[in-house]
Amino acid sequence: MKKLSFLIWPKALLSVFLLLSGCASVELEPSLKRPAAVLDNAFTLPYQMQEDGLILVAVELDGRPFTFTLDSGATLTAIYPSVANQLDYEIDPERTVRIHGIIQSASRPLLDIRSFRFGNLTRNDMRIVVLKERHNPESDGILGMDVLAGYAILFNHKEQTLTFMDSRKVPTRLRYDWRRILLNDNPYLEDDFTLTFLQVNLGNYTIPALLDLGSSISIQNWASAKNSKIRKIRRRLEKQWRLEGANGTFRPRIIATYQMIRSGPQYWLDRDIYVRDLESLKILGIEDKPLMIMGMNFFRETTFLADFPTMTLYIKPESGDDSDSIKAQTGSRIRRSGSAIIRLGTSEPEKEPDSP
Repeated sequence: MKKLSFLIWPKALLSVFLLLSGCASVELEPSLKRPAAVLDNAFTLPYQMQEDGLILVAVELDGRPFTFTLDSGATLTAIYPSVANQLDYEIDPERTVRIHGIIQSASRPLLDIRSFRFGNLTRNDMRIVVLKERHNPESDGILGMDVLAGYAILFNHKEQTLTFMDSRKVPTRLRYDWRRILLNDNPYLEDDFTLTFLQVNLGNYTIPALLDLGSSISIQNWASAKNSKIRKIRRRLEKQWRLEGANGTFRPRIIATYQMIRSGPQYWLDRDIYVRDLESLKILGIEDKPLMIMGMNFFRETTFLADFPTMTLYIKPESGDDSDSIKAQTGSRIRRSGSAIIRLGTSEPEKEPDSP
């Protein structure tokens, strides 16, 4: 797992990366070098999916090709210092934005890139955040919601393509034939950071979940973990921690596997969610509010359309997918109590994320 993503908010939350030093830009895969196919103000680009499910796309900065990670959990597009050096930009240590990651907060520099091109989109003097060096050797930066929010984006899993279109051009058939999930603004804070949330049902309770396509995993905080089995193992871990001397701060972390998770008409079976406290929520004063980060382990083998302007997510029904399996087992009535923890573990990702 190469990235544990959260949010990028100017003066609020920022995506957290496992960052790796490196000087040369990432060599583009041949599949990403194909030019964008443009039709009726929409454009289609190939994408490459990494082993952990993250999506890589081709971007041009000042006419030079780079590979970025697509990230709906980031409000701002970002690059790494090695990329800024290649493009001969001088990083001004006084021009910064305060960012917060899951582990800690930090100030990071801002740059105005002279020319930014993605598909048929071109921008001049585009503001970009400069992160610490990368741990992901396949990515030069991240493509955030400052670019993505203006489009309805079709993720075609079978063809490995992305189509960026005007919301008004979304086919009517798709709106009726695909499963429709409504997206919402931040449920706890008033902001204009373009991040989107959906309501997720975990058994008999519902929590808001950030749609984060730049995260390879999914996370929920302890305030949202109301299942009795999860609470029981938390008490057991705390008791063990106290018996061992109770040094430092108690930060329990487990993996919970849910039999069933639902959002609107869509169901997912046997999905892993990391349960841990999200440190940045404490900075914002909402650490006691339930929150989940829904990552690519819910979407990596799915064709779907994220219509950000209309705040709607459409998921294409596939033969044999989770929702069809549930219907075959239970008929038209789905029990809300059908989602339960079936396994619990105390495992964590192999590496903790560095500071932003």
